[in-house]
Amino acid sequence: MRLFQKNIGSASIIPVEKSLTPASSPAKNLPQDARELWANRSLFIIVYLIMAVVLLAWGFVILPESGWFSWLWWPVAVVALLAGGGLAGWQLKRASGLVEPVAPAPLAKKLFGLGQRIPLGLLPILLIGFFLNSYIVNENPQPLRHDSYEYSNLAYQYAHQGYTPHAVRTPGFTVLLAGIFKLSNTPVPERAELFGPPNPYTPNYWAIDAWRYERFMLLLVGLVIYALVVELQGARRFNFRYPSTLYWGEPVALLAAFLTVTCPFLIAYTGLPLTEIPSTFWLILAVFLWVKAIKYRQIAFYPLLAGACLALLLETRPTFIYLPVVVIATLVIFRRGRQRLYQPLLLAAPILLFLWPQAAANLQTFDDPNPTLVADFSTHQMAVGIYLVSTGGLPRYQIQPSAVSPNPTYEPIWDRLANYLPIQMGNVDGVQLSNTVRKSRSATESAYFKNLIFNYITSKPLEFAGTMAKRAWWMWDQHFLFPYYDTDYFDYRWLTDNLNRLYLIAGLAGIVASIWAWGRWAWPLWLVMAYMWGVHSLVVIEFRYTLPAYPLLVAFAALGLWSTVRAVVGKIKGVERRAVFGGAVLALALITTLSITVPLIPPTNSTREKALDIKAQADELDQVRQFKQSIALYDEAINMYPQEAQLWAGRGNYYANQRLPDQALPDFNRAILLDPTAPDPYRWRGEALLELKKYPEARADLQKFLQLAPANHPSRDKVERELATIPT
Repeated sequence: MRLFQKNIGSASIIPVEKSLTPASSPAKNLPQDARELWANRSLFIIVYLIMAVVLLAWGFVILPESGWFSWLWWPVAVVALLAGGGLAGWQLKRASGLVEPVAPAPLAKKLFGLGQRIPLGLLPILLIGFFLNSYIVNENPQPLRHDSYEYSNLAYQYAHQGYTPHAVRTPGFTVLLAGIFKLSNTPVPERAELFGPPNPYTPNYWAIDAWRYERFMLLLVGLVIYALVVELQGARRFNFRYPSTLYWGEPVALLAAFLTVTCPFLIAYTGLPLTEIPSTFWLILAVFLWVKAIKYRQIAFYPLLAGACLALLLETRPTFIYLPVVVIATLVIFRRGRQRLYQPLLLAAPILLFLWPQAAANLQTFDDPNPTLVADFSTHQMAVGIYLVSTGGLPRYQIQPSAVSPNPTYEPIWDRLANYLPIQMGNVDGVQLSNTVRKSRSATESAYFKNLIFNYITSKPLEFAGTMAKRAWWMWDQHFLFPYYDTDYFDYRWLTDNLNRLYLIAGLAGIVASIWAWGRWAWPLWLVMAYMWGVHSLVVIEFRYTLPAYPLLVAFAALGLWSTVRAVVGKIKGVERRAVFGGAVLALALITTLSITVPLIPPTNSTREKALDIKAQADELDQVRQFKQSIALYDEAINMYPQEAQLWAGRGNYYANQRLPDQALPDFNRAILLDPTAPDPYRWRGEALLELKKYPEARADLQKFLQLAPANHPSRDKVERELATIPT
């Protein structure tokens, strides 16, 4: 088999200078893969060396200091790197035989030629993205809370004590963050206990170094998106006659890069030490290399580098655990003969090498070689996600109830999920579990949640399909980034919501247009979008897990906007023109209909939402036994928006938990008066009446609860038992 077979029907998008090709063999007669390989030979060598250094550094940091499984990795990794380098060098040598060496051009000529080859239009786009990111994050400084604190705290420990395995947090982001903290001498992270808005005068100084790094990664994502769209355009590139000899870039790709680096939903996460931006970078880079690997079937560099990116993606966001299987499947489908074997092997090799060190560390600590222990936690989150939507709607922001789900009905299953985390870590109530006990109890919990999913799907398939459809819509309709971090969100919600809907409408139109414009090379993008929708629509309430696919959505949006404009002015004709128009109209109708009929948050106002934010702070203070501060916040919230039933019910629960039923009853009465159809306030008032030994009134309230509560409400059994014990 020849190294470089001519690929009929494919067009290379990377021009080769005349000087690189002998007169007897013009560039157009060179095999496509040879042209691609030779034109990018310097970049390939540099990137492969970087990958080798990253792999060796990864093993040095993650591998345990003892054990045959750890020591074996070193000779295997070194041999694999030498073999990969040898294969790549052999391909470069064969490619060099197809071109004629030429004398290097003078430096002045090289510098002058850069303006004709480098897309200068990217420069203002990256500058705009940099300053917009700086403005938004500076105006909305974030405290360290919840996951961001855990990542920062782990990174600080790694920076000063070295890596130790963690059952829930994979090392892909924390090790990287630890390096940043070590280089910048970052102080000990401090948690912000309140769930409320951050104080703009005391920003999160512990995250500034992480913010700088993540801002840089988002700009890199913009560059990769540009390169990806250029690659997808292929022979359909739009080469304008620019007013000068300078090359500004491909318009569709420039638009995609601009939408990426200025997307507020992406920028919002650059100010937090979380995995969203790093996983976005690794996913988009993996997709770019995936497209390259499909398009240039003979080049070994692309599957090798794609495998490394997929491995780092798994170590950053383990819910992508099945994506490598999808990538390998496409390599098999788009290959012929021996290519179906060695191309998937080239992709799998770096994945195994990058996952091996963590598997060795987990084997030593948890007696479990699974390199992504946290992936099982995602299974549990999926079960809770299904349960939440099917029993009470989508909780406000992430945890707090809202008008969609004003009465949270998920306490038992949520508590069971929360109890799973210490079991996974091997420490329950301060007692260290043996590995055998930990694995046994983890298996029990896994079986419980998997059965929950299976039983629900098999018993109610249509309801399950409807639930997933709602979650798929909510996932992209509103990402709740600004309401989660900024209590002024509802003052400019019209802008962010409509901007996101514009991405959706244009993105759906672009998916239709991509059938003609990008053809089969767009398969990786379509598959990733389907993967994100299919898997992450199941994951509890963390819609931020879908954020890594946003650059792909805006890439489709760029193509959709560009194709629609060209169809309007008559540059696109025939079936493609009708399809572009039809796709744009259908996308507009679909998103408009869904926005009206299935809103994420019903009509509201900024005062109500700020009052609910204050209640959320009060709830958190109540949980950590800061009672004096929490009651003051409950009072403040009620004074701010007294017509909201949830606020009165919240303060009533506070009094009830303090064993003050006399003070709780007036608040429950007011909550029921404002919203007589909500079942839970009747239950809470009935329990307060039981405390006061007012049995007839308590019985009536508990019966009213059973009348209003859904059949699958988790408190029904408890209430029925209470009714049976009430004296007659």
